[in-house]
Amino acid sequence: IGVKDKELISIVGAGGKTSLMYALGKELNNKKVFLSTTTKIFPPRFDEVDFYGIGQDVYLYISKNMKKGSFLYANSLNKEGKIVSINIEELQKAKEDFDYIILESDGSKRKALKGWADNEPIVSKETTITLGVFDVSTLNKNIDENLVHRLPRFLEIARARESESLKAYHVVNMIFNEEGLFKNSLGRKILFINKVENEENEKVLKKLIDKINEKNKEKRLIERIVYGSIKNKRVESLICEV
Repeated sequence: IGVKDKELISIVGAGGKTSLMYALGKELNNKKVFLSTTTKIFPPRFDEVDFYGIGQDVYLYISKNMKKGSFLYANSLNKEGKIVSINIEELQKAKEDFDYIILESDGSKRKALKGWADNEPIVSKETTITLGVFDVSTLNKNIDENLVHRLPRFLEIARARESESLKAYHVVNMIFNEEGLFKNSLGRKILFINKVENEENEKVLKKLIDKINEKNKEKRLIERIVYGSIKNKRVESLICEV
């Protein structure tokens, strides 16, 4: 995605945000990478990050002593056991102490699609890259409560009807609507299309990218599309036509 030193990457959308944050942390871990959230996430598995800590004392120790690697920081956990949002002071300190910052900046209740509430996503004002995530395996599935978090809002944004199949034009509407995927985004906008894992996904992917590029020539929103599978550790990238 063309990450430079001292970038702050905010990840939004649904369909693999947390996995993408951890994968990026691993990809960049030849330097010091700070990971956290502006919403709420569950703590990582032991193999997903190099370091994990809760509270200021742990932060001070790890930030001072780690030479490289990815560090997921939590200032506290809530009653559900989730990491709660980082505050502005902690973020400013992390900017001084780390080479990269990656924040999960959106919530989707573990559903593959979402509609955005008025206060979402929560994107830091320091963001240099907004990375929007879309799960390609949702194409041709029924648009309903099982698939979508905040279904009524999604129907408005995507111009869709409940229970119809999700089509490429719905996804284009979701991406380019001012209340959609890149709402509140800052910096360079990059689209990550996840779960390209079988022939059917490959088939619909090309048509989707063509439609996205066609709309992007008009809107000039997205700088780059990255697609592939976090699970299978396979990604490809293309510069958008604008």
